[in-house]
Amino acid sequence: MNRRVVAIFAVFLLTAPLTGSLAEGDPDLDKSENLQISLSGQSSDVPYQQPISWTSPGHYTDVTGATTDFACSFGFYQPLSGQSLCLEADPGHSVPNNGGTEQIECGLGFFQSQSGSDRCTPATPGNYVNQTGSSAQTPCDSGHYQNQYVSTECRAADQGYYVAETGSLLQSKCEIGSFSAQIASVGCTSATPGHFVSIEGATKQTVCSNGTFQPEYGQSSCLNAEAGHFVPESDTSEQIPCHTGTYQNLVAMTSCIEADPGHHVPETGMTEQIICAAGSYQLNSGQGACRAADPGHFVQTSGLTGQNKCIEGWYQPSEGKAECLQAEPGHFASGIGSITQTECGLGTFQEWPGASKCEAAHIDHFVDTIGSTSQSPCPTGSSQSLVGQSKCVWPFGVESPSILFVSAGVIGILGLIAFLMIRKKLTH
Repeated sequence: MNRRVVAIFAVFLLTAPLTGSLAEGDPDLDKSENLQISLSGQSSDVPYQQPISWTSPGHYTDVTGATTDFACSFGFYQPLSGQSLCLEADPGHSVPNNGGTEQIECGLGFFQSQSGSDRCTPATPGNYVNQTGSSAQTPCDSGHYQNQYVSTECRAADQGYYVAETGSLLQSKCEIGSFSAQIASVGCTSATPGHFVSIEGATKQTVCSNGTFQPEYGQSSCLNAEAGHFVPESDTSEQIPCHTGTYQNLVAMTSCIEADPGHHVPETGMTEQIICAAGSYQLNSGQGACRAADPGHFVQTSGLTGQNKCIEGWYQPSEGKAECLQAEPGHFASGIGSITQTECGLGTFQEWPGASKCEAAHIDHFVDTIGSTSQSPCPTGSSQSLVGQSKCVWPFGVESPSILFVSAGVIGILGLIAFLMIRKKLTH
């Protein structure tokens, strides 16, 4: 073998670990002496060297000729021996000690987003970590929250509460006027018309009771039915005006009041009944109008339930009157409930008002016109032996004094002529 081969083998012996008594050290061997290596009858002297040690796991050496190794620092590890460097802990892992031989997964509730870390970060409020080896925490969904560190899950919002945003630390109470009947709500429900919510954190809405109503959403109370209105049932969004013939003067009522007899309510939504005026009346209750007094009748005062007939000597041609009219002199109104007065006929008269009949002309008196207020005595020379006559009687059956005077004149002239004729005869 040539010298080149011998040299290579010698280098191998110097760099390779020794075994047996050579590797362990022979006490009889003087380590200061040279080793005699003989190959094919040729020999060569090789100097003796100390054995070489490998770096152990969790350690490294990054320089030549080192006499010792170095422990991997926090956040680094090395599972193998004989290495010149350490490995960074991956995200989601940590190496909490020097000289680590392995990285450790972050546990539930912890995460690590960086490499080369010596510890894991606890999940912060509003977040959770539900897997080992996580490199990030997860925000709580809307409808859920978490107010603790190191959480593996989020909490659903309670009834009466809501969580609108992701990553929330706290749940929020439903405001007055709203409610939440479910868990994990992202918002609250506004109270619907006919309902209300008067407290925070409500789990249900409350029905408006009889006599109250609510037309709007999201209200904290119901409204009382106003005067002139009523609400007969619960869960109502509108009040109802009182119908004609009814009224209501109080609030928060479930019904209206019928108008009393002698009264009326002509419009809807009225707060009081109206008394029937004089000249009108109402027999029934719950009416929208009063009745006008009929002709021949009257209603003297307000608030009456019936009409009265005009008495004898009085009359009323119109409706809706508070009084009757007296028959005028020269007229009469017979019976009750008269609608007209009647003129006194020929041979009768009436000097007083309010008469129920006319008076017949007295004996030796006459009435020769209708509607007379007085009788006339018979003229001198005439007479009337009957009552209720329209003319007097003259002697000789004449019917008027003018005829009597003409007749008397004619008789006188004839007598005068006869006298003159007789006298003429006697003188001859």
